[in-house]
Amino acid sequence: MRTSDLINQLSSDLRPVRPQLSPIKFAAAFSLVGFVAVCAGLMMVHVRTDLAAKLSSATFDLDVFLSLGLMLSAMVVVGRLSAPGQGRARVWLAACLVFTLSIIGFGLLRAGLLDRPSLIGGLDVAGAKCFLTAVGISLLPSLAISIATCKRAPLRPKMIGVVMALACIGAGTLGITLHCTVDNGMHIALYHFLLPIIVGVISGFAIGTKSLKW
Repeated sequence: MRTSDLINQLSSDLRPVRPQLSPIKFAAAFSLVGFVAVCAGLMMVHVRTDLAAKLSSATFDLDVFLSLGLMLSAMVVVGRLSAPGQGRARVWLAACLVFTLSIIGFGLLRAGLLDRPSLIGGLDVAGAKCFLTAVGISLLPSLAISIATCKRAPLRPKMIGVVMALACIGAGTLGITLHCTVDNGMHIALYHFLLPIIVGVISGFAIGTKSLKW
């Protein structure tokens, strides 16, 4: 058999490789999934009744901005790290880290300004409903982005898993900010941000270790 015939025979069943989404398009697509999850979650638990008044609050606006920034920047990082040849992700990874630390730092600062009774009140276990709501909202984008990432070529699965979880938790914290009317700084820091981020990072690391393989 001639070499050309052998090559033709071996390549007869090949199919064209589907081009991967660019990091920005990847981030846009799955950020949209995140927004859908937020809207679906709010349809089930309702939007906060004082939303119109809160739009003029700098604290509320900052919470929304930080949640959006975390979700969008982390989505771009996942898009870059999950496929070879997409360029470095250092700038976006740094942005993701800044948003994460800002959320944690701002939450702790707000809690630290409270008096003792307010701090204790913010620790009420009834606030766990907000934590569960935030995590619940993050599940839809988490499932979608996990499936999509596995179809790419994730070279750093553990890091991608953690950043992916942060992106989805960003959607969750955005949703709970638009839902919960409790203004206690300790409640917001603990149940809206700290616990969801901690659980998200641990879960993302586990997902990256076990599931993000190609």
